[in-house]
Amino acid sequence: MYRDKRVAVIIAAAGAGLRMGADLPKQFMRIGDRSVLARSTEAFERNASVDDIYLVAEKGRAKVCRAALGGPVAKLRGICAGGATRQASVFAGLSALPEAVDLVLIHDAVRPFVSQACIDRVLRCAAEKGAAAAATPVKDTIKAARDGVFTKTLDRSALYGIQTPQAFLRPLLCAAYAAAIRDGFTGTDDAVLLERIGEKVYLTEGDYDNIKLTTPEDVIAAQAIADFFPYSRSFLRRESHVPYQQRDVALRHFGTPRPQLRQRAEFGIFAAHLHPLPPQGAHALIVDRQPPAQQGERHSVIFPRKAGENHHVGLPQPEDWGR
Repeated sequence: MYRDKRVAVIIAAAGAGLRMGADLPKQFMRIGDRSVLARSTEAFERNASVDDIYLVAEKGRAKVCRAALGGPVAKLRGICAGGATRQASVFAGLSALPEAVDLVLIHDAVRPFVSQACIDRVLRCAAEKGAAAAATPVKDTIKAARDGVFTKTLDRSALYGIQTPQAFLRPLLCAAYAAAIRDGFTGTDDAVLLERIGEKVYLTEGDYDNIKLTTPEDVIAAQAIADFFPYSRSFLRRESHVPYQQRDVALRHFGTPRPQLRQRAEFGIFAAHLHPLPPQGAHALIVDRQPPAQQGERHSVIFPRKAGENHHVGLPQPEDWGR
């Protein structure tokens, strides 16, 4: 529940994944120790405001979905058969929701690294204003082209890459879908359905590591994020305490740390440095934001000396860290 509103999420998992070129749909691929679908579903299972989870899968794949989840999901209320398009699949999920649901979240199953903060921001905004979508500013210069010739350079400061989750008050979402069905309109996301009937959809901050797995190159990035999630940039924006994970995560990627050597690896998502720190045996994984929000800004993870200890995640202070 969120402010006395019942919250359900529809996870769209009916895609065939043709652009991935794999033997099975990308939502069933394994990233690290579990499937893409399991990672996506787990995020909403953990969120305190989400009451109900509905999966939408290709017809005949309900058993495959349950197997991909890897175990029971307490909030899972049903697995619906999808349609010929993503929009048709989401509508199938929407039609399956009980009347008691007030707020609807929609999320692509192939975005396995959605953070709790991202979910909370979208949910809060939609509860207050009716409709919201996560988005990130684009980094590249965007140009329009025709017949192989660039015709226009768009103003990058006004452009955003739209993500999921997106969240809506249920009456608004139902009205938007009814209009789309009546007019034979198919959109590439759910927010556009509200835009075309004159409803405002508000922007909330997304995460650059909330990537959508579409092509084989995305899997490489996903493997890198999985090794450090939740140590990735979105998680490291605030101070937190997280359970210990194996130190060989750092050692595997950066080699055995040596006092005089700073190891560095570029993933295209973040740059990481491994520094030896006192006390003896502890090491810090220094993650620089790309691009830095401020000159010299850093995030850190301290890997403890003994299993079972917590490590501190947060912004290091100058008095605490060597130059």
